[in-house]
Amino acid sequence: MQSCKKCRITIRGDKERCPLCGGPVAGEIENGLFPVLPRPAVSRLSFMRVSLFLFLTFEIAMIVLACTLSEPPAGIPFAMAAAAIGIFDIALLVYYRNNLMQLVVLEIYVGLGVAILTDLYTRRPHWSVIWVAPAVFVGLTITIAAVGKASRMRVEEYILYLLCDVIVSTAFQTVMILAGVNTFRIPAIISMAFVIVFFLWMVIFNHQVLGRESRKLFNV
Repeated sequence: MQSCKKCRITIRGDKERCPLCGGPVAGEIENGLFPVLPRPAVSRLSFMRVSLFLFLTFEIAMIVLACTLSEPPAGIPFAMAAAAIGIFDIALLVYYRNNLMQLVVLEIYVGLGVAILTDLYTRRPHWSVIWVAPAVFVGLTITIAAVGKASRMRVEEYILYLLCDVIVSTAFQTVMILAGVNTFRIPAIISMAFVIVFFLWMVIFNHQVLGRESRKLFNV
């Protein structure tokens, strides 16, 4: 252990000068009080900068191709949109890497967005709204419950994700039906019913826990 003869204090760690008087210290050097974590080879900020640079370079290259070729490929707008979704997806992975539940939910919504975008580009008869969206919302409900159980989360911690799934699923699919976009309503109706029933089941069979936590939240 190091010490300062002038101040007559002992100093832990590795110091070149006394923290009180600034004079020289003597004695054996100790290891640091706190462990030093190794820094990653590439930081999150550096990774995002490189990804953003590659994304912007790709977008500029697509614009150049569209402006210079006499007959530019028809897939250029789709490629640019796919690149935008890709950089957004990378940002989600970096930002929510420590929150598995949020990452899974947002990734599933990104997948639904990709399906809808592909549907619009290929001009198919709204297969993403008729088939993909109902399957996504049912799968998301099951995934939220599975991730919550596997992560040993409390019910009150992931019940809000289920509630959001109910709201988004019901609102999106109802609008698509009323707007006439979804011309085959059976999958959507079954999907909404499943999501709502599953949420009610979770609430009814866990009402004591949810009631206790809500009283704590509102100081009742």
